Amino acid sequence: MSAGTYWWNSGIFIVRASVWLDTLKRLQPEMYAACESAFTGGHSEGAYFRLQA
Repeated sequence: MSAGTYWWNSGIFIVRASVWLDTLKRLQPEMYAACESAFTGGHSEGAYFRLQA
């Protein structure tokens, strides 16, 4: 790190959710299925939505 030749990727992306999910479904179907399962098994809790762990 002290060499200063590294770039930091903070992992912040701006994209429509539909585009991200379509890409995820196409390129990483297992990850997409896990996300879908967590969402469909989740529930609202006041102002929050809790994903199924």
